[in-house]
Amino acid sequence: MTVAVAGQNMTTEDERPKTQGPIGEWVESLSKEKMPALANTVHKLGKLTTDEDSRVAQLSEQILKDPNLTSRVLQVSNSVIYRGVAGSVSTITRAIVLMGFTTIRDISLSMKILDEMLKKSPSQHLKNVLAKSFHAAMQAKGMVNNAKYSVKEEIFIAGLLHHLGEMSILSRNDSISHRLDNLISNQGYCPSKASTEVLGFTFDELTTSLAEHWNLSKVLAEALRKPEQPSQAAHAVMLGEELSQVVALGWDSDAVQQVMQKIAKFGDLGVNEALEQAKQVADYAKEVSSMYGAEAVKHLIPPSNYTQEVAERLNVVTLEDDAPVEAGKAPQLFVELDITPEMIEAALNYRPLPSYSEMKKDKESAQKSVDVAPKNPVLAANESTKIHSAEVAENEKAPKLGRENATLQLDYMQRLGNLITGQKLNVNEVFNIILEGMEQAVGLERVVMCLVSKDRKVLMPKFFRGESSDLFKEGFKFKLDEENAFAHSLNQAQSFWMGSQSTAGKAFLYTQQLKNVLQTEKFFVAPIVVSRKPIGVFYADQKLSESPLTEQQFLNFNSLAQQASMALSVLGN
Repeated sequence: MTVAVAGQNMTTEDERPKTQGPIGEWVESLSKEKMPALANTVHKLGKLTTDEDSRVAQLSEQILKDPNLTSRVLQVSNSVIYRGVAGSVSTITRAIVLMGFTTIRDISLSMKILDEMLKKSPSQHLKNVLAKSFHAAMQAKGMVNNAKYSVKEEIFIAGLLHHLGEMSILSRNDSISHRLDNLISNQGYCPSKASTEVLGFTFDELTTSLAEHWNLSKVLAEALRKPEQPSQAAHAVMLGEELSQVVALGWDSDAVQQVMQKIAKFGDLGVNEALEQAKQVADYAKEVSSMYGAEAVKHLIPPSNYTQEVAERLNVVTLEDDAPVEAGKAPQLFVELDITPEMIEAALNYRPLPSYSEMKKDKESAQKSVDVAPKNPVLAANESTKIHSAEVAENEKAPKLGRENATLQLDYMQRLGNLITGQKLNVNEVFNIILEGMEQAVGLERVVMCLVSKDRKVLMPKFFRGESSDLFKEGFKFKLDEENAFAHSLNQAQSFWMGSQSTAGKAFLYTQQLKNVLQTEKFFVAPIVVSRKPIGVFYADQKLSESPLTEQQFLNFNSLAQQASMALSVLGN
């Protein structure tokens, strides 16, 4: 007996093809032991297509068994994606009749898949995979506007399941998934390299075998093979996948622009038109993700106003596949976002400290206003009193980054500007200016600048700012040949916020030595990178007052650390 899923035939358990070797063992384990609920759902939804007369009633019955699923299917049916297609939909039966059996079946299947993958405690990398899979599926579907709805949904499912093998393994929350996650998240392995080392085969090979065993869409199998001349459906899936992997670099990045040229050619569009369409789809994806069950990962889908500048403020990690690349083809990029919803919002709304030139211009403008002001001494005195009173009131409400530090900001920005332009070459002063800014302008209480030892095995402190005990200063020497927060920041060349939601799965980086010396588990670390080589780090915390660190402080701390790296790079040339 055969049944169909996503337009393809599906065999019963006994008739399904058997994959031999380690991959076959994993397929059997995932189907029967680790993910039986999902496998059972796929089988049940597939069997509904065997009886043309009763399949609508059967599908309605399957969906109505789950009130939460029923509500979400109706939400999606009335969402912006289908608005105007089905009209107002209030029942599952009406949704099936108006939107098609395949559409509603595949929407239900998508929701069940996402529920299965997110039901435990997903790692940050698994969240990234899920977000990119959902985004890729939406983009692929959006590229075939003129296709039938059944074809669109098959493309959507193929895009969503493109990383089925990887998601299936990583969602297990066991020693194997933890080892894989550690290689990818902490040691910089690309997914294919990590899976080969741990499992003996790639995630794509596992996905291909699962698709064959469950008799899923041929579009998925074709997209995984990456043929030179794919069908239109498989081509859309491949392009959606490629875009989802690089968009975290920013919509205006070179990597995205290269993909947009391919998408524009695919859709016979101008590049700018294709880009605007893709941005719109990304916003739609964020809007409907909660209905599909992807609420926990929707912040990892970059919105239409996400740029390179925003990406640089976040922990964007690019993992490059080191597998042999065919001539004329660029290596595949895997881009990871290690952020919380609050961080992305803060980055999108971020207002950097004014530059030296901007502050100087504002000061000159203010001086000109004073020069042309009325000379009547009584009026001038009254005006001065008003201004002073307003400043006092404002300063009482403002944090350390407020008005009272404008002079200090101008001072250190001017001094740093002088160093960069070569008026005065003094490396130590660069660090002093940055540390002063972190303490006084950003409001951080203990700030340290460290450099890596010549053998790159130890992190040595060079400058301290703020009130620090002798124990803190004498103990601030950390090994770099072990896993800890400082080694992680240097190895990944990225900033790190210990104690934030984004580091919930990295508690092991807060070692006993760090605990003994720092005596706080909430702190910032940012690498100092010169000519692409990490040479040291900045450290900052709020240990004295125990006041909470904020997203804005983290972003400004990163900004100053980056300015230090740029200044040193210029001075080193």
